[in-house]
Amino acid sequence: MAPAFTSPNTSSIDEGVAAGSLIYQASVDDASSVVFGLANEADGELLSINPVNGEVRLTFSPDFEQQANYDFTIKATDAAGNQSQLPISLFINDINEAPSQLDSSALSLQENRSGAAVDGFFSTVDLDSSIASSTASVDRYVS
Repeated sequence: MAPAFTSPNTSSIDEGVAAGSLIYQASVDDASSVVFGLANEADGELLSINPVNGEVRLTFSPDFEQQANYDFTIKATDAAGNQSQLPISLFINDINEAPSQLDSSALSLQENRSGAAVDGFFSTVDLDSSIASSTASVDRYVS
């Protein structure tokens, strides 16, 4: 009889976890020794699996804004050659990151002049926000 998976078919992790992080633990109910593997060789570009203990690790750091979930399939083969597979859905949790890409225009001020104005413009991009960018301008009268 083929190994019976006892581990869940979903998992979730926070975005930004380090490459090499443990994201899933496969387990089966089988009297003999079992070898774990990835059913699709292409999944090996994103994941690695320990064939002895079923630990699945990422080979990259996930970013929710690039991809919110990943699907992969684990296979378990027992000593008699019986095999079973379990499709897994890995969900990436969105973590609110600080705005990035701070841009500013040149500030201008004429030296040694009273009544001069300081002008400037700042812009940021927050990929976690539904607002594409936020801006602020600086306009100050210097006496």
